[in-house]
Amino acid sequence: MRAGFLLSLLLSSAITRLSCDAYSRPAQLPNVKLRLSQRFVQLYDKIPEIKEYNRYIDNYGAIDMGRGRPDFLPPTFVQRALINATSSLDATIHQSSPSHLQGEKVLRVALAELYSELLHRNLSAERNVLVTSSAVDALRLALLAYSSGGSGSDEGADEWIVLEPCPAAYSRLIQSVGAVPVPLPLRPDHFWSFEPREAARLFGRRTKGVLLANPSEASGKVLTRRELQFLADLASKWNALMLLDESLEFLVYRPARHVRVAAIPRMFQRTITIGSTADTFASSGWPCAWAYGPTRLLNDLKLIQLHVASPPATPIQVLRYGIRERDDRNSTR
Repeated sequence: MRAGFLLSLLLSSAITRLSCDAYSRPAQLPNVKLRLSQRFVQLYDKIPEIKEYNRYIDNYGAIDMGRGRPDFLPPTFVQRALINATSSLDATIHQSSPSHLQGEKVLRVALAELYSELLHRNLSAERNVLVTSSAVDALRLALLAYSSGGSGSDEGADEWIVLEPCPAAYSRLIQSVGAVPVPLPLRPDHFWSFEPREAARLFGRRTKGVLLANPSEASGKVLTRRELQFLADLASKWNALMLLDESLEFLVYRPARHVRVAAIPRMFQRTITIGSTADTFASSGWPCAWAYGPTRLLNDLKLIQLHVASPPATPIQVLRYGIRERDDRNSTR
C-alpha cells in the first residue's frame, strides 16, 4: 500500500511539473550537441500566444474556435457501439486484423458505400479508402507524400495554398514537411469569400496543392460550387493537388449546401478528401478519420502510413455503425 501511495505521489508531482514546463524552451545540455530541426524552432515563438489563448478560454469561459471540443455527449448509438465493442467476448475485436494498416475492412466498406452514393461513383473499400487515427494524421500523410522537403524557408521550397482563417495546425503541418504555406485570405466583409485575382496570382510552378477546410470550422464558411470550381480550375492548370478537410461535411445547414470537390467533373483524380467522426459524432477524445480518393493517390498514402503511422484502435472503428445513420439525418447533402 505504501509503495502504491509513493508511486501515485511521484506521478502526481511529475505530471504537475510537466504541465507547467512542457512549453518552456529547454536549456542546451552540457556536452550535448543535438539541436531541434530548424523547421520546428520557430514553434517556440508561438508559445506565449498559445498560453494567452488558453488563459482567456479557461478564465473567461470563451468559446474555443480553434478546436472542435463540444460540451455535449456523443449520440447514444455511438456510445453504445463503443461500449459493446470494448466489452465484447470476441477476441478479434481487441486485436489488430490483417487489414490493420488500412483500417478495419467493415469500416472501409461502410465508407466506400456511403461516398459511392454521395459522389455518384463506384469506390472500392480496398483501393479508394484509408482509415487514419485523426484528420490531422491524414493531412500529415498527404503532405509527407507530396512535398519534396527542405527547410520550409528555402527559395525553391514547395508551396501549399491555404485558405485563411484556418486551423493553426495547417501551417505547422506544412512547415513540418519542409514546405511553405501560402495564405489566401477569406474576406469577412465579403461573406468570407476570396478575391479571384488574388487567388490566381498565388499559383505557380512551386504550387504543390491547395489545402482547405470545407466547411470551415474557423469561420463557418461553406464554399460555393462557383468558388470551388474556380480553385479546381487553377489546380488543374498548375497540376496541383486538391487536399480537402471535410470533417464538418455532415454539419451543414440550410440554406448552405455542401459541395464535394471530388464530385466536380474531372477533379476526382487530383483530389484527396478527408473526413472524421470527431466532429460528426462529438467524439474528439476518441477520433477516427479517413481519406478517400483515386487509387494512385491512396496507394501513396497507404505506403506512408505503413511506415510512419497507424490507424485508430480497433474498437474505435466500430463508429461505422453510426456513419450511415448520421448521413441519413443530414438533409443538406
